[in-house]
Amino acid sequence: MSRLALSDADKQARDWFVHTTRSLGCHVTVDAMGNIFAVRPGRRSAFPPTCAGSHLDTQPTGGRYDGILGVCSGLEMLRVLHEEQIETEFPVGVVNWTKADAMLTAAKLILHSHRLAVSFGALASTGIIQAQPGSTNTVPGLVQFSLDIRAGDDDVLMEMEEQLRRDFERISIGDAVGGVTEGGLHGRPCTVEWTLDAPSSAVKFQTDCIGCVKQSAEQLLGEEASTSVQHLISGAGQREWPSQ
Repeated sequence: MSRLALSDADKQARDWFVHTTRSLGCHVTVDAMGNIFAVRPGRRSAFPPTCAGSHLDTQPTGGRYDGILGVCSGLEMLRVLHEEQIETEFPVGVVNWTKADAMLTAAKLILHSHRLAVSFGALASTGIIQAQPGSTNTVPGLVQFSLDIRAGDDDVLMEMEEQLRRDFERISIGDAVGGVTEGGLHGRPCTVEWTLDAPSSAVKFQTDCIGCVKQSAEQLLGEEASTSVQHLISGAGQREWPSQ
């Protein structure tokens, strides 16, 4: 079973959901992101509804029960209430959610990490990005990416990491941190999980050695040295492991 978001099969499922919930006495609304809310009134309908649900679309290889099982479970609840003519105290309903755009959020996180690193006089780079399900016309629901942050001082590195953790949480729920949403969509809220891979404390090179290299470079480049010579913050991991 493959019912990708925005496909004809997805539209058929959405139309079926709207028709079915209306036949069970629900008021149906669709928001700007395409989420469908089917709400059955209660005695005190002025209060917010309690809803169940999931998503009707599937991953490319999600299978028969991907998402729709949660929607059908909610529909069964509505069907029982309707057939038994049970009136609930408060409204209840079922929601068909669209998938959160994890790639859009990841892009904002990567951009913000670069900008923040510059403000700290540090470095931040991303070399690996993996998106699931990895389909051309499917919005990724899960994105994993590497984030390598470097600074010449451990205290600066720790402060930057703590700031990134706070900012990532805010960006993931749609807050406009550092202008990353300017001119674009806020996107649906996502969750962020960190995995610390290979922490490494800063190592200070011997100042006389640094001075010798700098002096040699200046002598070699002459007038161009002022624009061509700069200090580098780098951890050359391939130089640190002993050969077997």
